[in-house]
Amino acid sequence: MTDCHLKRAVVCLRRIDESQEQVVKRKRVNSYDCDGKGKTKKRKMDEESEAATGNHRKDQMEFESAEGENLDPSLEGFLQIMDHMFERTADLDLAEIMDNEDEDLSAVSSSDPVLDESLLGPIVLESDKLKSYGLTNKISCRKLVRLLKILHLCVTVPAAVVDSEDIESFSDIDDDSLKQLIASLNASLAILNIMTSPGMPKVVYMEELVLRIVKTAKLYLQNFLYAQFDPRYCMDKEFVKGRSVSAAKRNDRAATRDGRALQMYALLTRILALLSHLVEMQELTDVFVLEASSLAISPFLVENVHELQLVSLKLTYKIFSRYEKHQQLILEDILLLLAKLPCTTKNIRSYRNSHSEQIQRLTMLILHLFQSVVKCTKDVFKSKKIQADDNVTAELLSSYNKSLKTAQVFLSLFLSKCSARSEEDYRPLFENFVMDLLDIVHLPEWPSVEPILIILSSLLVKQFRTKSADMPSRVAALGYLGLIAARLRKEDASRRENSEIEDVLTQHGFQLLDEVQKAAHLQNLLLDYLSIKSEDESSSYFCRLFYIAQWCSDHAKSLSSSPVAGEMNGLSKEIVSRARSAHCSSSSSNGPVRNESASQAVNGLSKETISKVQTVLQALLTKKCPESGTMLLSSSGARAVARYLASRRSFVQKSHSSVLHSCADVSLMHILLIVGETTSALRSKAMKCLAGVIDADPQVLLMREVQDAIHCRCLDQSVSVRDAAIDLLGKSILQNEDLVDSYYGMLSERILDTGISVRKRVIAIFRDVCLKFPMHSKVPDMCGQMLKRIGDEEGIKKLVTETFEGMWFTPLDETDVVAIRQRVDNIVGIVAACRQSFISDWMEQLVFSLLKKEKDRHHALILSTCKTIVNGLVQVLPDLVEEFKDGSVPDCSRLVAAFTSLYIFCKLKPEFLVPHCNSLHIFLDPDYLSQMDNIVRHHAVHVVEMILPFLKNPDQQLMTQIENFLKKLILSLGTLIVQRSFSCLAVLVKKVTHNYSTVEFCFHKFFRVLLHYQIEHEKNPSSPILKSNVPLLLRSLFIVGLLCEHFDCDEFGDHTTDDLLDRIFQTLFYFTSHESEDARMKALDAIGHMAIAHSDLMLQSQLRDLYTRHLSDASLSVKLCCQVLKNIRAYLVEEEARMMAADHRWKELHNQESLKEMADVQSGMAGTIIQVYLKMTLELSFFPDVDVRLSALNLIATVLHQGLVPPNQCVPYLICLGSDYNSSISQKANHWLKEIHKKDQRFIQAKEALQGVRMSYQLQLKLHDSRIATAHDTNSSTKPSSLNGFLYSLLRANRGYRRVFLRSLLRLFDDSQDTDLKELIFASDCVAGFGFQQQDEVLYLIHQLDSIVSNSGSNVLRLFTKVLYPDKAEQKKRDDEDDDEEDLDSVLQIMPEDVTRFRRLCVKSQRFHLLLLLRRFLMSHYGISDRIIQQYSPTDSAKMYDKPLNIKNSSKFNSGSNVIDALLQQQDISRRELAKVYLSFKDLMIAICDVAEDENLNQAQTGKAIAGLSSNGSS
Repeated sequence: MTDCHLKRAVVCLRRIDESQEQVVKRKRVNSYDCDGKGKTKKRKMDEESEAATGNHRKDQMEFESAEGENLDPSLEGFLQIMDHMFERTADLDLAEIMDNEDEDLSAVSSSDPVLDESLLGPIVLESDKLKSYGLTNKISCRKLVRLLKILHLCVTVPAAVVDSEDIESFSDIDDDSLKQLIASLNASLAILNIMTSPGMPKVVYMEELVLRIVKTAKLYLQNFLYAQFDPRYCMDKEFVKGRSVSAAKRNDRAATRDGRALQMYALLTRILALLSHLVEMQELTDVFVLEASSLAISPFLVENVHELQLVSLKLTYKIFSRYEKHQQLILEDILLLLAKLPCTTKNIRSYRNSHSEQIQRLTMLILHLFQSVVKCTKDVFKSKKIQADDNVTAELLSSYNKSLKTAQVFLSLFLSKCSARSEEDYRPLFENFVMDLLDIVHLPEWPSVEPILIILSSLLVKQFRTKSADMPSRVAALGYLGLIAARLRKEDASRRENSEIEDVLTQHGFQLLDEVQKAAHLQNLLLDYLSIKSEDESSSYFCRLFYIAQWCSDHAKSLSSSPVAGEMNGLSKEIVSRARSAHCSSSSSNGPVRNESASQAVNGLSKETISKVQTVLQALLTKKCPESGTMLLSSSGARAVARYLASRRSFVQKSHSSVLHSCADVSLMHILLIVGETTSALRSKAMKCLAGVIDADPQVLLMREVQDAIHCRCLDQSVSVRDAAIDLLGKSILQNEDLVDSYYGMLSERILDTGISVRKRVIAIFRDVCLKFPMHSKVPDMCGQMLKRIGDEEGIKKLVTETFEGMWFTPLDETDVVAIRQRVDNIVGIVAACRQSFISDWMEQLVFSLLKKEKDRHHALILSTCKTIVNGLVQVLPDLVEEFKDGSVPDCSRLVAAFTSLYIFCKLKPEFLVPHCNSLHIFLDPDYLSQMDNIVRHHAVHVVEMILPFLKNPDQQLMTQIENFLKKLILSLGTLIVQRSFSCLAVLVKKVTHNYSTVEFCFHKFFRVLLHYQIEHEKNPSSPILKSNVPLLLRSLFIVGLLCEHFDCDEFGDHTTDDLLDRIFQTLFYFTSHESEDARMKALDAIGHMAIAHSDLMLQSQLRDLYTRHLSDASLSVKLCCQVLKNIRAYLVEEEARMMAADHRWKELHNQESLKEMADVQSGMAGTIIQVYLKMTLELSFFPDVDVRLSALNLIATVLHQGLVPPNQCVPYLICLGSDYNSSISQKANHWLKEIHKKDQRFIQAKEALQGVRMSYQLQLKLHDSRIATAHDTNSSTKPSSLNGFLYSLLRANRGYRRVFLRSLLRLFDDSQDTDLKELIFASDCVAGFGFQQQDEVLYLIHQLDSIVSNSGSNVLRLFTKVLYPDKAEQKKRDDEDDDEEDLDSVLQIMPEDVTRFRRLCVKSQRFHLLLLLRRFLMSHYGISDRIIQQYSPTDSAKMYDKPLNIKNSSKFNSGSNVIDALLQQQDISRRELAKVYLSFKDLMIAICDVAEDENLNQAQTGKAIAGLSSNGSS
C-alpha cells in the first residue's frame, strides 16, 4: 500500500468518526423508547450509572483508607504502573486533548513518554491478572477513568504512523514505527481488559474509546495483516479486478510473516475476543454495532487466519443475537462482501468440520447466525434446577420462529439479488451456498440446514412460478429446486440402505422401544454428543438450543394439527392435488413459508398443547449430563441419529398434517407440475431435475405420476424437452436392466426423431446398454437400429462409427480364441436379427468409414482387427453348417449372417479372404446342402469372384472345380445366382484360366435354342411344342444376354460371321413382341444386359423406339415399363463403375495412356443417352402404379448421383414424389431434395417449389381417381401435417425464400389467376399443415392473405349485394343499414328466382372463403390474436417476431370440400344451401372488416390526441 492510500484511509476514518458521533448525538434520545414515567431509557441508564458510581466511590474510599495495609501483589503492581503513567502525563490536559485530539495528537505521538512499550506491556499483563482475580473493581473509579484516557492517547498514535510517506507495506515499517503499532494494540488490549472485568461501574464504558479501538483494529487488519497471511488479499487494483497475485509477491509476503506479524495477529485476536465479551456485558450504541459487525465479518474473507475467525465468529453471533434490529443489515453486509470477493476465492471451501465435509466459511457464519437467534434468558444447560415454565417455553418457540423468519428474509434477499440485473453476479455465490447446505444436511452440528432448505424450496417454487420474472431466473430457480430434491432423496435412500442407526439402537438397547421412546432417547444421545463437543466449539450451545426448540415446535405442531388417515406412500393423486393447492397459495401469498412459518404464534396454542410441550422440554432439560471426555456416539453415529430424527420428523408431519410434507416430496411434486408448463425451457429443465432425482433414488421411477410425465415429455414438441426425457430414461435403464424391455419401444421410435440431439441421445443410450448388458435380448435389434443411422448427418455418423469401433473393432489377441469367438458370435447374431432390414448396406458403410481413415497406427490396428474377425468368421462356418444339418437351429439364418458379414469385409478388403478360398469354394457346389438358402450361395459366388483376381499361382484343380460348380449353378438355379455366376465365370476365365471353351459351349447351346425357337415361332406361333418349351426359352434369353454383357462376341468361337452381334440383337429383339409377357420381359432384360457392354445400341433407332413406346405409354405393360427403367439405370450404374475402374487404372498408368480422356468420352455418352429418356422418365412420376413411380425415382436418383443433368430439372418432380403416400418413395425423394438443397440452396427456388406443389396436386388427382385431393398427411395422426411439409422445412431457414414461396402459393387464390377450386383446396390444406415454428411465418402469411381478401373478396361481396338488391335505391338503403341484420330467412326472401348468377358468385367466393377459413384456423391453431396481426408489419425487424410458436389447438383444417364439390359438379343445390354459402362468406368478411375498422379508429383517436397535445404545447 502506498502512503497516499494510507493517508486517504486515515482521513476517511476520521471523517466517518466525526459524522457518526454527530449522528449519535442527534439521535441519542430518539433511538430509545420512553418509559412510563416520561424519561427516556438513556436518561434512566445515566441515572443508574451515577447511582452505581456513587456506590462504587464509597467502596473506593474504604479501599483508599486501607492502602497502607497489605495489598494483593497483582493489585499493588498494577497501581505502581498506573501511578508511574500518571506522573509521566501530569503535564497533559487530558480533557482538552480528548476534546481536540486532531490538533494535539501528532505532538504526543512523537515525543510523549506514554508511548513507551515498557509501560504498556506490563499494564496489559497486570490488567489481565486483575481481571482473572476479579480485583479491578477495587481501584478508584477516578483513577480508572484517567488511565483509560491516557491509554486512549496510545490507541490514537498509529494514525501518525500511517501518515508517514515512507511506509508502503508491512515490510517497510521500521522498528520504531512497529513498536508504536504494537503499543497501540497493547493499549487497546489493556482498555478492554479493564472494561470487561467483573463488577465495573458504567462510567468506565466509554463508547468513544471502544469505537476508536474497533476502527483501529479494522484498519490494522485490512491495511497490514490480511495481506501477510493471505496472498490473494490485496488492496491494489489487481485485487479489485479479481486477478491473482504473482508468485513472486506471494513468496515475498509469505517470507515477511515473521514474529512481528504473528505478534500483531495474536494481539488482534485477543482484542476481538474481548470485544465479544464486552458486547455480552454492555448495551452499546448503533454506531458501535455496525462497526463491530463489519470488523467481525471481514476475517471470513481471508485465508490462514483460523484463530481470528473463531473469535470473530463469537463476536458476530453475539451481536446478531443481541441486536435484532441490526440483523438484516448484518446479512446485507455479508452479501456485499461476498460479491466483492475476487474470482480466485469465490469457490474456496476451506472450513472443514468434524465429519470431513468442507464448506465456505461465510456459509458456516450464516448458519451460526441463524442458530444464534434461538435463545433463552435462563442458561438451561448450566442451571442445576431448571423449570420449563410458560416463559421458557414461549421464549424458545418464539425465538425459533424468529430464527426461521430471519432465514427467510435472508434467502429472499439473496434470491432477489440473483434475479436483479446489476454489475455483480450473485448466481454463482448462491449456487455455492446451496451446494454447501446440501453437503452438510443432516450433520448434527447444523440443525438449521433442513429448515433452511424447506424455506428455500418454497421460495424457489414461488420464484419459478412467477410469470413476471425473467426466464433465466425461473430456470435457475427450478434447477436449484432439483438439486435440493435430488440430494434429499439421496439422503433418504442412503438412510434406508444404511444400517448404522440399527447399530446405535442395538448398542444402547433401544431396539425394543416404540418409535416415540426411541426418538426421545436418541434426542438425549444427540444432545450429549453435542455437549461433549462444546469443549471444542462454543457454538454448540446454540446448536443444542436450536435442536430443543425445533423438537418442541414440531411437537406443538403435531398436537395442534388434526390427524389424517393413513401415511403418504409414494406420490399419490391426493398429494399431487395438495401440491397444486399449495402452489396456488404459495404463488399468491407473499407471507412467510407455511411449513416453517413464524406466523404460528405461541399464543395461538391451547393450554393443553403448551402443557404437553413443557413436558417434553422438561424431559430434555433434566437429563443426566455425561461425564467429560466420554463419547456416547461416534461422528458417523451422530450423523445417523440426526438423519433418523429428521426422517421421523418428516413422517410425523406427514401423518399429522394435511399440509406439511417432507421437503423432498414437495419439491418432487412441484417438479412434476412444472413438467406440463407451456414454456419449453422450464419443461426441459424440469425433466433434467427429475433425472437428477431418479438418479439419486431410482425408486422414484416406479411412481405412476413420474412415468406418465416421462411418457408425455418423450412426445413433446420441443426438441430440448424430448432430449431431456430420453436422457432421463437412459439413466434409469442403465440402473435397472428390467426397464429395457419396458422402454425399448419408446426409445426405438425416438431414434428417428427430427431433433439431432435426440437421435444422438438414443444412440448413446443403446451403446451403453449394449456394453453394460451384452446378453440382453434387445441388443441385436439395438445394434441394427444404430447401424441404420450410419447414413445420417455427420455428427450422428461419427457417433455410430465410434460406437461400433469400440464394440467390434478394438484390437484382439489372435491367440485368444474365446474372445474372438465371442465377438464373431456377436456380429453374426446382430446381422441375423436384422436380416430383413438391409443391414448389409449399413454395415458396409460402417466398415468403409472405418477403413477410409488416414493410414496411421490406429488404421493399422483396425485393419488387423478386421482380418482377425474375417478369420474367425471363416472358422465358424463349419460349426454353423453342422448346426443346420443337425436341425439344432430352425433355419440357416446364422449361416446367412456369417456369409453376409464375409461378403461385406471382402467387398472392402478382398485380400483378407484370399487364404480361405479353399474353404469357401465348397459352398458353390449345388449338391452341397441343397436345402441351403440361395443367399448363402449368392454371397459365396460373389466372395469367390472378388478374391480370384488376387490369387497368385492358383491351384489349377481348384480352379477347375470352381468352373464346374459355376456351370452347374448356371444350368440349374435361378436368375439371381445365374447372373452372379456369369460375373464370376467371366473373372475366372479372363483373369485366371483363360478357358473360353466353356463360354463357347454355353453360348452355342443357348443361342441355337433361340434360333430354333424363332424359326418355329415364325412358322406356327401357336404350336404346343413351343408353349412347352417356354421355360427353356426364358433361360436361354437370360443366359445369352448375360454372355453378351460379360464376353466379347469374338470369344464365342464363331469368327466367320461379322454380323454376329447384330444377329444376336435381332434375335433378342424378335422376342420383345412375343405374345407371352414373360418372354417379352426376358427379351428386354437380355437386351439391357447386352446394351451395357455395347452402349451404341442405346442410341440405335430400333431400341430407342422400343424404349420410348414403353415409357411414353406405360399402360401397355407396367412390368415392361419398369424393366425399361431398370435397363437404363443398370447401364448408367455399370458405366459409372467402368469409369471409376478406368480412372483408377489411369492413376497407375497416367504416364503411358490417357485413360481419363476415355472416361470423359464415356461420361458424355451416358449424358447423351439419358437426355433421350429423361423427360419421359420424369413424367412417369404421375403414373398411378407405385412400382413405376419407384422405378422412375430410382433412375432419377442415379442420374442426380452421377451429375448427368442439372438438378433444377428434377426438383419439381422430386417435390411431387415427396408427397407420395408410399413411404419408400417419399423418403427417398425428400432425401435427394435435402442433398440438393445442402449443396446449393439456389436449386430450390420459389418457382420450382410452386411447380412441385402443383405437380403434387396432379399426382394426388391420379391417386384419388380425379376426386378432390387433399394435402393432409394421413400417416400423421398427432398433429396436422402437409404432404409437402418437408419442402417447406427446407425453405424455412431462409426468410427471403420462405416469403416468396408463401406469396406465390397465395397468389393462386387471386381472381386474376384461373386456378381450379380443387387445386385451391389442395393448396390451402398444404399451407395449413406446413408446421410453422415462428410467429413471423404465420403473421406474414396472414398479412398477405388479408391483402388478397380485402381487395378481391370485397368486390365479390359487392357483387352479391347487386344480385340481391337490383335496385340502386335499395342498394343505397342497404348500405346505410347494418349488415348484421341479414339472416337465412331474409336472404331467401330477397334471393332472385333465377339463381344461376347467384350460384356463379358462390363458386367464385369459395377461393376467398378458403383463405378466410385458413386464416381462422391459423389463429386458433397457434393462438394468434387480432391485436398482434394488426400490429405486425412485414418490414419489422426479424428478431421482433422471432419467437417460437406453441400449438394451442390440435384440430385439423376443414376446407369445406363437400360444398365446393357440390357446386362444381352442377348438382341440384337448394336455395337454402346457397344462402348458407353466402352468409358464411359474408360473416367471415365482416369479421375481418370490423377488426380493421376498430384498429383504424384507435389509430385515428391516437392521432387526434397527439395533435391536440401538440397544439396545446405550441399555444
